[in-house]
Amino acid sequence: PVLINALKDEDKNIRRNAAYALGNIGVEASAAVPTLIDVLKDENVTFSAADALVKIRGNTKYLIPYFIPNLRIIDCYDYRLDRAKNILQELGKEAVPYLTDTLKNGYWQERLNSILILRGIGNQAKDAVPQLTEVLLNVYEDKEIRYQAIQALKAINSDEVISVLDKHKDIVNKIYLLQRYRNLLDPYLFCRPIPTAGPIVKNTNTKYSKNKPLAICKISFLKNLFRWKCPK
Repeated sequence: PVLINALKDEDKNIRRNAAYALGNIGVEASAAVPTLIDVLKDENVTFSAADALVKIRGNTKYLIPYFIPNLRIIDCYDYRLDRAKNILQELGKEAVPYLTDTLKNGYWQERLNSILILRGIGNQAKDAVPQLTEVLLNVYEDKEIRYQAIQALKAINSDEVISVLDKHKDIVNKIYLLQRYRNLLDPYLFCRPIPTAGPIVKNTNTKYSKNKPLAICKISFLKNLFRWKCPK
């Protein structure tokens, strides 16, 4: 009862902490459900209230829209992002339509996080195969996102996926190769968008290996791509 009253406090931090406390109590806090539903519209408490309702009631798919906006958070160490990803993954197939919609309309970070969740859902995310295939084939999409789309498709592992990956194996192999060098050159791929590969290679070469030829110069198509750094 004290925590239910605290959900109506003027201080947003008290309201938020009360919701988290009720969530930690779990199913025994079922009396708080009506009040938690009421405070979902309070943007300062939305996430903590939805989180508490999931913990009290279990898989409540009607709460999915309240977690989707948290996928836009840029800081990949933010607890809200981490919790939203975990809950959406636990909700499994129920979350797939919302995640695939984000692939079409979301920001960079939303698209990446949605694909990572679909990868975690695995075989239950079969309905996302057409959208993931579109991401894979979109030459204007970020290479990191295309790479993670491949990983998500592999995690789904359906007959349709096997057909898609086999049909586009040349594209898949090219993305894998580019991703390998991006991982070496920038360890913070999951936290922010990445500029084009050229400046990264140029800056890295200047700082760390002035007198050494780059490894990419051993691969013909990459050598042509970075001609200013590869000796003839």
